[in-house]
Amino acid sequence: MQEKVLEHMIRTGAYRFIMELNVTDQHYFEIIFNSIDHHITDKLNNLCHDKLISYSQWEKLNANRSTNRLDTLYFLPDTRRENVPFHPMIQTHHRLTINLSRFLIRLLQPIYDHVTFSKTFNTGVDVITALEEYNKKGLLRSNTLFVALHIHDLSTLIPHEHMYTTLQRFLCQYLFDREIEGLTLPTILDLVRLVVENQYILCENKFYQQIQGGACNAPLTMLLTNIFIYYWQQELMATLNVQNEIFGRCFDEIFFTWNESQERLHDLLHTMNRYQPEIQITLVANDHINYLDLHIQQHKGDLKIQVAHDLHIEPYSLPYVFGHPRNQYHTLLRAALLRATRCCTNVADFANELQHIQLSFQYNRFTNDFIIDKIQLYFEEFSTPTLKIHCGEQYYDQSLSNNLRRNVSKYNRRRKFAKIRRCRQFINQHCRHPDNQDKSSLV
Repeated sequence: MQEKVLEHMIRTGAYRFIMELNVTDQHYFEIIFNSIDHHITDKLNNLCHDKLISYSQWEKLNANRSTNRLDTLYFLPDTRRENVPFHPMIQTHHRLTINLSRFLIRLLQPIYDHVTFSKTFNTGVDVITALEEYNKKGLLRSNTLFVALHIHDLSTLIPHEHMYTTLQRFLCQYLFDREIEGLTLPTILDLVRLVVENQYILCENKFYQQIQGGACNAPLTMLLTNIFIYYWQQELMATLNVQNEIFGRCFDEIFFTWNESQERLHDLLHTMNRYQPEIQITLVANDHINYLDLHIQQHKGDLKIQVAHDLHIEPYSLPYVFGHPRNQYHTLLRAALLRATRCCTNVADFANELQHIQLSFQYNRFTNDFIIDKIQLYFEEFSTPTLKIHCGEQYYDQSLSNNLRRNVSKYNRRRKFAKIRRCRQFINQHCRHPDNQDKSSLV
């Protein structure tokens, strides 16, 4: 594992080595650490003095300084992929950059979510909804291909200057008065630079500066990366939109439908990359593929969606539900049930998936009473308390299962539109813009 991590750090060129830490270097390290703090503090003080940020904003950005420490870098293996790639992750401790990052995310994330909500897949449920709509419109054919693109090393791929450039372009396009909560566009960019250029990290007793990209779990650099890829994918999105195809992306995973030749598809992707040759992608195009936590297939135009199971580790591990933290056990079972309900149109398929969920929790020493109680509460929540398919085949009821699917589908739609409503409310309250903005520009 250590060799793979070192290879990743060298290959991506995303980390500048500063020094190895030992007992004799502690004083020198503290000098560097304090200079980072002073640089950020001086910048914030100057912005406040020049009235570019308010005093209350300055106070928030300087809060809780007593717990200041450097961030630590670790690498999380992705066991769902061949060759087991690693994702860089950050355990955040440095209070100044935490405050800055949270402040900026609160301002910028609602704008991005509002602009891209129809082309973003946050969970497998979003993919299922898009495929069902596509199928209802009669667009799924016997020759339809499902395409998945994986962008390699996306979190550490984008140079910081490119992030700033695309952020400025994005805000110029969608921040209509160039101002959020009294902050001008140049001030926002200054604050973003202050976070991104001060990504100093510890990894196995070594001190680094991140000079390209960021960690997979760092919200601000993930947002900046998403904005960069939003512009990179425009040509593909435009082509698919004209052809009435599905397109959606979840960070480094793109999914779309395709009804032309594979040669035309490869030509299109080659054209896309002519200005960004450093973006390396893996392409899978077939009538059956895995995407996120779903297995999607069609046979002669008949769509079938199932939960994608990893037979090497299941049922001995708890269910993997994309976007849900595995350590939140009490809500994991409900998340697995929600996904199973949306995937399975046939009650027998749903019963099989339900049995799989029960087994995985039983293997992991959850009591049968706990599991049955959670399942029954789930059915009651979605107004199907008499659906007791976990009690045996004699309780299979397709009409009740259909009611459950309808209720869960409504619940998912309400949640999605509530999120968009919150984004719009934030924009209306904190970003001055004309009432007659062109909604068609939001894709």
